[in-house]
Amino acid sequence: MAGSLTGRGWSYCNLIWPYSMLGALSAIVLSPRINLFLLGEEVGKNLGLSIEISRLMIIITASVLAGSAVSVAGTIGFIGLVSPHIARMIIGNDNRYLVILSGILGGLLLVMSDTLARTLFQPLEIPVGIITATLGAPFFFFLLYKKRANLLVS
Repeated sequence: MAGSLTGRGWSYCNLIWPYSMLGALSAIVLSPRINLFLLGEEVGKNLGLSIEISRLMIIITASVLAGSAVSVAGTIGFIGLVSPHIARMIIGNDNRYLVILSGILGGLLLVMSDTLARTLFQPLEIPVGIITATLGAPFFFFLLYKKRANLLVS
């Protein structure tokens, strides 16, 4: 069930790089449309955004990106959830930058987690999903605490 990078080499990267590059470029191109979604569907529609077509393009892009990653590594929890939140804390809500920084932070988080999983209990290698869950769960408790504190202050 848990994803892993064990036994994965450059040959696997050769399999998915066309899909990953297509998805990443598509996400960058679509990021201004995602910003319009933040304003609400009605405002986006009034600004000339085709809501249905944009939503479909965003869903296809997310599916291609997730599918290419999961086809090689399996399901590794919390990477795709934690990295966008950290990126949003760093640069705000502008998706033109958030998409790029989230991808970079997700890759860094995965490499650091995989390195810990391989070295923490040598010669045993634990699944990388255990490390990401160990980091991700407290992070989300922190976000909930922060959100609750902001609600109480308001």
